[in-house]
Amino acid sequence: MKASASISDRGVLSRWQLVGELCAVFLIAASLALGSAFSSGGQQASNLLFDQQAAWSAPAIDDRILLVTIDERSLERVGNWPWPRPVHAALIDRLSPARAIGYDVLFNEPTTLADDTALAGAIARSRRVTLPLYLLAPGANGRAYDLEGPLRALAQAARAVGHVNIEVDDDGLVRRVALMAGGQAHFTAALLRTIKADGPASRGDLAIPYNPAGAFPAVPAASVLAGEVPGALLEGRIVLVGATAAGLGDSQAVPGPAGSIMPGVEIQANVLNALLSGYRLRDLGPGTAALVAVAVLLALMLVFWQASPSAAFWVTIGTGVAVAVLSALSLAVWHVWLSPVPLAAGLVAAYPLWSWRRLSALNRYITRETRALAAEAEPGYTHTRSLAGFDAIALAASRLHSVIGELQDRRRFLSDVIESSPDALAVVDQGGIVRMANRTAKEILGEDVVGTASAELFMGLSPEASTGAEEFNLGEGKTYLLKAAPLAGAGDEHGARIIRLADITARRTAERDREEMLEFLSHDMRAPQAAIVNLAEGAREEPVSASLLRQISDNARFSLKLADDFVQLARLSAATPDLEAVDLAALAEEAADRAYAAAKAQSVSIEVMCPEAIPLVMADPWLVIRVLGNLLDNAVKFSPPGGTVTCMISQQVDTGACGHPITCSIVDQGPGIPAERQQSLFERFAPVDRTRGPSAGLGLVFVRKAIDAMGAAIECRTGPDGTTFELRFPAEVQPPLS
Repeated sequence: MKASASISDRGVLSRWQLVGELCAVFLIAASLALGSAFSSGGQQASNLLFDQQAAWSAPAIDDRILLVTIDERSLERVGNWPWPRPVHAALIDRLSPARAIGYDVLFNEPTTLADDTALAGAIARSRRVTLPLYLLAPGANGRAYDLEGPLRALAQAARAVGHVNIEVDDDGLVRRVALMAGGQAHFTAALLRTIKADGPASRGDLAIPYNPAGAFPAVPAASVLAGEVPGALLEGRIVLVGATAAGLGDSQAVPGPAGSIMPGVEIQANVLNALLSGYRLRDLGPGTAALVAVAVLLALMLVFWQASPSAAFWVTIGTGVAVAVLSALSLAVWHVWLSPVPLAAGLVAAYPLWSWRRLSALNRYITRETRALAAEAEPGYTHTRSLAGFDAIALAASRLHSVIGELQDRRRFLSDVIESSPDALAVVDQGGIVRMANRTAKEILGEDVVGTASAELFMGLSPEASTGAEEFNLGEGKTYLLKAAPLAGAGDEHGARIIRLADITARRTAERDREEMLEFLSHDMRAPQAAIVNLAEGAREEPVSASLLRQISDNARFSLKLADDFVQLARLSAATPDLEAVDLAALAEEAADRAYAAAKAQSVSIEVMCPEAIPLVMADPWLVIRVLGNLLDNAVKFSPPGGTVTCMISQQVDTGACGHPITCSIVDQGPGIPAERQQSLFERFAPVDRTRGPSAGLGLVFVRKAIDAMGAAIECRTGPDGTTFELRFPAEVQPPLS
């Protein structure tokens, strides 16, 4: 299949497209973060989170604070509201053991002179009373505000005065107070300064850390007036006096965890408790929260650039959780409030938008590439995989799966073709390193051939082999034809190459055998035939004598033996031995019978010895008889008259059970084999001793090839007292013959 450069050049998105989409996602997410930071909806969400977390971080109640409440029971016992000012004077006198008194009742209108004087006297005698005042905004005649405070005489008698204004958020809840307004300190701050010269700073707003409603200790004002509250309970306390009875109009809506409605005196108690504990919550505000959100979103875009979809998802989730935990932790530990709402809004938009864009781009890319691959398929190639999917993405994934599967099938097919090649194939890269090799190449060159430098494998390879072919010997008598060709698409003349090693050992062996056969036919076979012709021509000129006939007969027998040996050797080379379980002793007896006539003519006796029960051996019976016949003929030929040729069969016992090698030894009493002949004893057409009769040296060659073909072994031991040929056969695994 022809490759297309356009496929490799097509990408999901270009770099600039990716940057553009990242910027678009960032701008959308950042806009949502900024909108949630400054919008009323975002502020409400931030307030809800703040209310919950502020309740968890509220300081413990200071046991010095005591509420004296003007509740329903007090109204029943003392009378309807408002109470006469002498009653308030009496209540202040009863509270004299307290360390400080915050009297949260606004005495801004005069009554009778006697009553006002009585109250002023009680306040003056106590020297511990702090009175409230109220700032009316806007003030009259264009003033920013007007002060509505206690009567002058009461204010002069009081230890301190402070404003009791509250700040109501857009949702109608009271979450903070101004510690300083209109030049006046807050009521609780002024009260605290009456007992602590270095009281709390009176600047900025204080976020109120609410304790649950009813959490502060309280006693009814009527009980104090009646003397039912012991002085010890009041000793050293900071007392806050205020109305809690329904209908007196001194209750405000507060955040849910603390209770929906709370009396003003209890709100003052929570503020005082925060000041006593040193608690000061700092709200970083929506601007800082928006800035942090934008910075985190920008960092997240860089993560999206490099991370995988699953990693980007978990980073987004982790970022959201980390910001929420950090927000709660900073409020609880450092009393700093940073709203997580802007960042949460940005995160909710960022990941889905980015995932949508990436998924859309990937879907387009998959669709385009699968269609391109399908269009570039080989002519006549049919798709065998069906497509399935519930939506466009699933269908695109199924199409991609189908194309990948078909490519894998093709690659597997090509890989199987290469692996199954009978020739060794290897690919060498531009640096001369083997990058791929099939199974045959690994068997020839080694399992670790991949990654090896080709120069180490083919040391001595001529440069011509890079474009042509040459024979190469890798040892073990193996001859290979090495061919190398440039790999298509490698780039230049020095690029990658594909190398093929073809085993031509059999071909070269056959060529050598043919040359030897021609030499044999032209020399060894020609000599006796030429002798017969010369003798026959001479017989025409003189009478035929017995000597002449004997010479003609000897040369004819020599020619016949040469032809027979050559034919048998050729037949052995072309055929496969037919192995079966045979009785070696019986075959030895038959071979001895066939050699009897030649032995008798030489006055040599043949003795077959099999002294014990011998297991059957795996061998070809025809080859065994032929091998034993050749060895017995040679032994008879070289034994002296009156000598004995012994064929002894035995089983080796040095390794123990049935299955051990069975030996057959042919022993003669001849002069032994000369040393120069021993080196080439089993080679074809080696020099032979013809003083004992005609021979071309093919008999022992046949013996060696037959023994090797049957999986047996042969060993020759020779000396001046005779020669021994020992044959070793594998035994058939069965009980021995009895």
